Order: sequence, then C-alpha cells, then structure tokens
Amino acid sequence: TFAFDNGRVLGQHMNIEGSLERMVNSVLPHEVTHTVFAHYFRHPVPRWADEGGAVLSEDEIEKNRHDQLVRQILNSHREMPLRRLFSLRDYPQDVMVLYAQGFSVANFLVGTSSKPAFLAFVAQGMQSPGGWDQAIQSHYRYRNVEELEQAWLTHLRNTRLLPPMILHVAATPAATFLASVRATKTPPQPCSPQYRIKHFWRETK
Repeated sequence: TFAFDNGRVLGQHMNIEGSLERMVNSVLPHEVTHTVFAHYFRHPVPRWADEGGAVLSEDEIEKNRHDQLVRQILNSHREMPLRRLFSLRDYPQDVMVLYAQGFSVANFLVGTSSKPAFLAFVAQGMQSPGGWDQAIQSHYRYRNVEELEQAWLTHLRNTRLLPPMILHVAATPAATFLASVRATKTPPQPCSPQYRIKHFWRETK
C-alpha cells in the first residue's frame, strides 16, 4: 500500500506470504516493482500498467501462466476493450482479466520498443482521460488505442502458446492476487536469488 500527496510518496507498507521459492522468484520482484513505480511516477499508477509491469518482473512460471490465461480469456470472450482497461482506477469484478491483459499488453509494448519507452508512454497517458491516444502516437506507431488493440491481438494470434510446463499450475484466486500472495504449487526452479531480487526495471535509469 502507498500514500501519495502532491507528487510525494508519504508512506508505504509491504506484507508478503508464500513459500521461500515463490517469494524470491515471484512475489518479491512483483511487489518491489510496485514500489519502484510508485517512486518513479509519484502518483497512483493505472491498474493495468501497475500490475502488468509488475508481472513482467516475475519468473517464467508466472509470465507463462499469464500468457496462457490471456489466451483463455480471449477464447471465452471475457476480454476487456483496451480503452476501458486503460481507464480503470480500481480493480474490476473479474480481476484476472486486468492482470492477464495488463501483463500481455505491457509485454507486447516492451517487446516492440523498450522499458523506458513503456514508462514514458504510461507517464503521458495517465495525465488525462484522453491522453492515451496522444501517448500512443508519441511513443509507438499507432494512431489510437483501438489500433494498438488490433496490433496486440494480431501478435497473439501469430505467436504460439509458451511451453506447456505451465499447464499444471493451478489458477490463483482473485482474492489471493489482491493480497499479493503467490503460493502456487510448482516445483522449485534453479535460479539465483540475487539475480531475481534485482528487479526487472533496474536498467531504465
């Protein structure tokens, strides 16, 4: 949780739970990224960008799971138009849509440009309700949100699902997501804790 006031972060609090393997590889990088975003933007970050960018900091297990989830959401026609997704200031009833689509769109934008460009895009887009179209024109090659949405959907159609190793990972309940508890039952993966704790966005400076 964060407390903002006139471009300042007045207070913050983090509480994480889960197995050591999941906390080091997933939960801690996710929550540290929220902290980095809070101090970088110094204002509440749009939910889709905040959660989507935070998932980008997690390990391949979580990123693969979110990639599979967004495809399931699209196949079941539960997706949210990006113009509505970008305007959300709170979590929707179907919170999994926000997490999955937020990750997928953030991953697409970072993959087609860079992390600094993504941060600049979010910073400009969050300034006003109609700022997303201008931000897209400034930082990407699209004319508006709808054109970006079509490019993102085309990208998903033209790419295969990520490795099937994720198929055995159970979906995390929405309440667990909101509490930032990532206790998925997955086998420990070989990794360096020091590497994982160095969060995904460190190279933007």
